[in-house]
Amino acid sequence: MSSFDYINDLLHHNDTVLLTLCDKQHIILLDTLMVLDFIDFIKGTFSMLELNEAIAL
Repeated sequence: MSSFDYINDLLHHNDTVLLTLCDKQHIILLDTLMVLDFIDFIKGTFSMLELNEAIAL
């Protein structure tokens, strides 16, 4: 989701993205700005998990 081509296509052709999670039990509909925020949120989440793991050692 974070490649330049994907973001470019999202900005110029699509204005929403439909995400399905947990074997399609949960559905999330995001607009362009929400997708960009979601990407930052996921990156931040994994960074914090890695930091927690490093501290726990």
